[in-house]
Amino acid sequence: MPARMRHPFGEALQKPLYYRALTPGVIGGLSAAALGALPRVPSLPADIRLPAKLENIVVKIPTRAYMMLLGFILGLSLSKGVGWFRLRVLRSLLSYQGWVTDARSTKTKAWAMLLKIFKGPKPFNTYEFQRLLPKQPLPTLEATLDKWLKVSSQLETQDEFMLTQQAIDSFRKNEGPQLQAHLEKKEKEEVSWLYEYWLNAAYLLNRDPLAINSNYYNSLPLTKSTTTNQLARAATVIQNIVKFAERLDNETIQPVELMDMVPLCMNGYRFIFNCSRVPGEYVDSLVRYAGKKHIIVIRDGKYYSMDMYTVDPKTNKKSMLNIKEIKQQLVDIVEMAKQDKTRCGVAALTTLDRTQWAKHREILAQKNAATLHLVESAMFHVVIDDVEFEGITEDSKRLLTGDGTDRWFDKCFTASISKNAKGGHCVEHSAIDAMVFVTMSEYQTVNEKYDVDGDILCPPNTIIRDVKPPQCLEWNLDGLEDTVNSALSDYKSKIDNLDLYILRCPYGKGYMKKQRLSPDGYIQMAIQLAYYNQTKKVVKTYEPSTHRLFALGRTETVHPTSPFSSSWVKSMHDEDLSNHTRRSLLKKAVDSQTKFRLEATVGQGCDRHLLGLYLASRELGMDTPAIFADKPWRAPFTLSSSQTPNNIAYYDSDVDLEGTTGGFAPSCPGGYGLSYVTHGDDILLIAITSWKEDEETDSEEFGREITRAMEQMKNSFA
Repeated sequence: MPARMRHPFGEALQKPLYYRALTPGVIGGLSAAALGALPRVPSLPADIRLPAKLENIVVKIPTRAYMMLLGFILGLSLSKGVGWFRLRVLRSLLSYQGWVTDARSTKTKAWAMLLKIFKGPKPFNTYEFQRLLPKQPLPTLEATLDKWLKVSSQLETQDEFMLTQQAIDSFRKNEGPQLQAHLEKKEKEEVSWLYEYWLNAAYLLNRDPLAINSNYYNSLPLTKSTTTNQLARAATVIQNIVKFAERLDNETIQPVELMDMVPLCMNGYRFIFNCSRVPGEYVDSLVRYAGKKHIIVIRDGKYYSMDMYTVDPKTNKKSMLNIKEIKQQLVDIVEMAKQDKTRCGVAALTTLDRTQWAKHREILAQKNAATLHLVESAMFHVVIDDVEFEGITEDSKRLLTGDGTDRWFDKCFTASISKNAKGGHCVEHSAIDAMVFVTMSEYQTVNEKYDVDGDILCPPNTIIRDVKPPQCLEWNLDGLEDTVNSALSDYKSKIDNLDLYILRCPYGKGYMKKQRLSPDGYIQMAIQLAYYNQTKKVVKTYEPSTHRLFALGRTETVHPTSPFSSSWVKSMHDEDLSNHTRRSLLKKAVDSQTKFRLEATVGQGCDRHLLGLYLASRELGMDTPAIFADKPWRAPFTLSSSQTPNNIAYYDSDVDLEGTTGGFAPSCPGGYGLSYVTHGDDILLIAITSWKEDEETDSEEFGREITRAMEQMKNSFA
């Protein structure tokens, strides 16, 4: 079991008293008092000449009072000056990224000490460092093209690579400099030259359905104290989510820091609640509904609006529903659902492609505007599921897909609790990356508590107030019945087509660290070897790194494949090579992947920059440059992988680590989606997805190949 560490969610909500007390006003007051307390107050120098009007005022003020006023002004100014200086130094310190690639240097150690001093004591406000983060750097054109050339070399035949070289050389001389100048102008004028480009190109302009294709899932871990009482767990999960939302509103959720030192961009947290992606004919939009305090509860395909705040008769102010009230509301909803067994399939419309859904939404809104607004403006959605699954694979697939009636896929996220109280979330990806969402998921887990009978845990004498009952939402689907039925039928076929398998790997990152190799790089090489074992091919592979060191930063692409990884996977099939040679090649492959990942983290990747150059060519009305019609750029990511870093194994929470996963669908036909998570040193889980209709893919079989690859790697260290 990994060593325990304190979770960050119980931090004191106020800084130390001395820090709070030393405000500019207080410092000015202390300065005034200090000068006023002098036994002899000096007179004004005789040679000082003041304007006549000011001199008339000054001579009427007692000298001691004048000196106290002067002391207050000086103390106030000095305090504000020190505060201004602190922010300038912090902004400069946060612009230093040398610590990522040179962590042990004297410069980095001095930087870390200064950063700790100038940040001041915890706790911090959620967005305290947001305005101090550096802007997204814009790589040079030469660096990006050189890096892309190396990436392309692994994806093509020699003849194809010659064409790629020609396309890159042409771009370097012709369109590239003009497009780079366009981005340089954008970089100077905007907080992030990349943010809107990425949001639109990767998400809002994409016309594919969100369901399965874009949304992702994560599961809520079970603990020894977790109940099997569905409504008790649902009530507890809802309460913890709303408490998290309250703390976000109050800005008391601690900013996420790398290595407990470097603050990351927290912009994504603004979209976790009260947000929906609204479809448009050509481009979607993200809409945030400020101030809405209701949730949508879904049971048996029916939707219920449930207010999460009520007026407290004692204080005459609105307060959050207590745990007893939440559970009673859920009991009422379950009883209401029993009265009507028909399932409403309107949510199936959200599984259509975005242009189709936009057109049908206009029709839906004509007779359902109020209902639609309640659904889209809710804080979040909750499914009280009527099915029970025992296996982790079945649980995971249900969390990702739902059944077509119980997921409004446009919604920021939907929490789901199964009949046997297993839970998780389906998340809309446009604005919420998994690294952002995992913070809330961990908050829920460390705050889950139940009584000895597995029921809700509430303070003694908790009463149920006069709370507004949940409202069953009615839909008028005149003219849309056939469309809804068709969408539901098509989506169920898509669910059946998804092949999802959860792999428990033979060992975890502890063994990888013992070999002095990066666990992330090691896992990526295991995936490469597994695919090569199966197909004898090296293919385009996606892995994200974080860009949250920068304002409005999200992700950058890491390319795990390299000449070193290609040589290494081939060496594993060459019986004439020794294990020593294979280990040496593996180390070079892992080091290459690590170098690429670290460079991407500090803004020196190549894919996002190339995307910016491509979109700039569209903005300027250019013909598509040859580099963007070339095979390496157009090729899909056959292997789409991602790791979700988490600390749940280290927090003081007795979790069932075997059941905690997350995942997403493959990004292309014939490909695999691979979402891996490490828990402590011993547990590595991979959610593997593919399409059943693709004869060349099989998720469970690929899982066996990964296991075999990891055993091959381990044997090479024997």
